[in-house]
Amino acid sequence: MKKILGLGNRWSEEQKSFLAKYGLQVAAGETSWVQFKESVHSSLKKETDTWDVMRGVRLSFTASELKSANFLAMTGLYSNGYPMPDDDFGYVREVYGDNCPSCGIPGKQIGPFSIRRPKTKRKAFTLEWVHDEIFVRREVYESQIRQLGVASREVLLYPSRGICEEFVQLDLSANLVDINTTGLKFEECPTCNERKYSPKLEDFLQPITQEPAFEIGRSVQYFGSGHGSFRLNIFSQKAKQVFVENRLALPRFFHPILNS
Repeated sequence: MKKILGLGNRWSEEQKSFLAKYGLQVAAGETSWVQFKESVHSSLKKETDTWDVMRGVRLSFTASELKSANFLAMTGLYSNGYPMPDDDFGYVREVYGDNCPSCGIPGKQIGPFSIRRPKTKRKAFTLEWVHDEIFVRREVYESQIRQLGVASREVLLYPSRGICEEFVQLDLSANLVDINTTGLKFEECPTCNERKYSPKLEDFLQPITQEPAFEIGRSVQYFGSGHGSFRLNIFSQKAKQVFVENRLALPRFFHPILNS
């Protein structure tokens, strides 16, 4: 595994000259991102930590690391609009009944999601505000995913409330697994007492406490901060191959989960 760090900014002439010493090419007066390995960052850290710039991190895995993991976390699936109605988070009342007013963690799903008619050509997507929910094309679900033992829910079109014929939601509500959270930072809500763990990518490598009995599921624990929260979607190797081979997700969306 390699940790790839990044900086984004509208670069000054001085910053351009400094980055050039490390082989990082940017244009003064233009906004762009530069990426570099963590091993290089140690020598950049002293200077760049004083800069007021955007920062990012991603993890890069070898093919053997991805192949040897029994289970993998999936993050980064493309978003395609918002759950509806989006005015004053009206979808929360329709889909979950309610959520915690302090931290935003929702209750159990009690109704279908409503979305505007998808115009995307993608075979799978998530939605803004609910990044742990997965929506896939109906024909791919019927031919590839149903046989994995994954249930589905109907999706409604907004505002007509007719059934969406193109997509279904994967129902992962019964497929939950504990993740070892030892050492992870968390926030505890004073209202509902739920914890939200660090949403950093490197924290998704925590081992699961018991091998799941399902091919696709999600963590018991919530990740996130502030009013945003999500559960970590967890895939077996078999399910990951189905998603990659059918172009539902890119290989880089998957991160190995350590064996317990």
